[in-house]
Amino acid sequence: MLNVFKFSCLVLLSLLFCKCANQTQPTGGPQDEEPPELESSKPAQGELNVETRQVELTFNEAIKLNSFKEQLIITPRIDAEYTPRYRKNKVIIDFEDPLSDSTTYTFNFREAIQDITEGNAPDNLKLAFSTGHYLDSMSIDGKIHYILTNDPGTDITVALYTFDDTLDIFTGPPLYFTRTDEEGYYSFENIKVNQYKIYAFADGNKNLTNQSQSESYGFSSQLLQLDTSVTELNIPVQHLDVRELEMQSDRQSGTVYILKFNKHVTSYSLEAEDHPELRISSNFSDDTHQIINIYNNIPIADSLTVFVRAYDSLQTEVIDTAYVKFEETRRKPAEFKTPLSLEKIITDRRLVNGVINFSKPVQRINFDSTYIYIDSLHIYPLDSTHFTWNFYKDKLEISYLLDKSLFQEKQEEEIPQEPASQSLPSTPDSLGATSPALDSLNSEESPPKPEQPPHIYLAAASFISAEQDSSQLVKQELSFSKPEQFGTIIVEIQTDEPNYFIQLLDSKNQVVQETYNLANFEFKYIEPGAYRMRILIDSNQNGQWDAGNILTNTEPEPILFYYSSTDEQEITIRANFEIVPDPITF
Repeated sequence: MLNVFKFSCLVLLSLLFCKCANQTQPTGGPQDEEPPELESSKPAQGELNVETRQVELTFNEAIKLNSFKEQLIITPRIDAEYTPRYRKNKVIIDFEDPLSDSTTYTFNFREAIQDITEGNAPDNLKLAFSTGHYLDSMSIDGKIHYILTNDPGTDITVALYTFDDTLDIFTGPPLYFTRTDEEGYYSFENIKVNQYKIYAFADGNKNLTNQSQSESYGFSSQLLQLDTSVTELNIPVQHLDVRELEMQSDRQSGTVYILKFNKHVTSYSLEAEDHPELRISSNFSDDTHQIINIYNNIPIADSLTVFVRAYDSLQTEVIDTAYVKFEETRRKPAEFKTPLSLEKIITDRRLVNGVINFSKPVQRINFDSTYIYIDSLHIYPLDSTHFTWNFYKDKLEISYLLDKSLFQEKQEEEIPQEPASQSLPSTPDSLGATSPALDSLNSEESPPKPEQPPHIYLAAASFISAEQDSSQLVKQELSFSKPEQFGTIIVEIQTDEPNYFIQLLDSKNQVVQETYNLANFEFKYIEPGAYRMRILIDSNQNGQWDAGNILTNTEPEPILFYYSSTDEQEITIRANFEIVPDPITF
């Protein structure tokens, strides 16, 4: 029994010593901020006439691998499989097939190798060697940015294809490629002398091709003659779907007939065969612009042959035919929504501006009770002269200039005497309605109470949709601001460009104000906040900025951003301040 006890003690002591001998990360002490250093490699840096299926690197400390195949970039592209492995301070890469003859290879390790303590990666670790008798020495560098926002193109693939390559970024992987850093910078080294096409594209699935329906891209239209090294070759990228536009289906869906497309449609037109005068009520079903709704207000019993003409963001056109017919359905029409968005009214401008984005096209308008209420003595009816419609009749812009006397000092003798029963002449509306006299308004509606705040009032059933449903009551308060609550930017342009836009962007890259071809002007009534200025060059003088077309090798028209003399983009606006930035030169 004593022997058994002694044996048990020995086992426990052995286990204790083994546990104490296990290697663990040291605790305490200063943080390791030094990255691993490459001590040697096989092949060596710049070595010629290399014949090997293995690359070995030795570092000055123990290392680990980090998403190795995703981080490592080998150029020219290697199709053969390879296996990375490591032990202690060595990394070994084994290739299944021999490397190509007379080729300079560059291994860019990026973050693929790290130390085991803090995950530090070697600084700019690259290895270049040649399987031939010389080392290619051409290089390219530059920056990638998003053309509309000027944000850096982080982790964008930059690709080189030889001039005679039948592949491109949509159809196959490039010969040479690299990826940008977090600031959008890229560089190629040890490139072979040749002519190349250069592209930049997002590659979310890392398959070295671009899916234009969901990923951004850019290109240079010029063939790159690489017989000397190239620097600062900057490429803008943007999202434009290059797939061929097509109408995928047309069918009835509930109370509407839908036309479905494979991608975003920018504009379209519908024309009935044998009835070119017939206006077909339709609109986009949502913001994706891939589905067009046709409404059942066509005065034809049988099917109607409709010619469909649609355009995409590349301004390519598709023409198709739909046979529109409505069958009986128990489904109810979708809700008729009429959201109103109003701008602040600046007292010295006096403009009431608003937008309604209807969910369905509007077929008729009733002006019986559509007005702007300031107080019981100042009630202004709205009519067609204050309305601007888009082509599809589902977007309405309201604009009304209020009387100047409303914003003057209201001494008793200056108060405008405009009784609420004052009548106004009727005005025919483009949709067939008329504007009633104001006394008609007061005879049908109870006069607004004097204590009510200023508001816009659009009575129920003011708008009748293409499906004959009526709008709900819209009543929204007016918001007033004084000029001193805003700031001003005084802009000076110095340029030889004949045509250009200057846009003021807010922090969300939304266009706040815009001018065209003005050399000296002011952006006025700017709410306090941070802004940038964007310059769009109208090179072809067609009155708009064109996004280009990679399929026709047409680059987008240039876009520039304002930078101050201290290299700042952002302009800070404060209330009641005038900002005079540096002259904009381009």
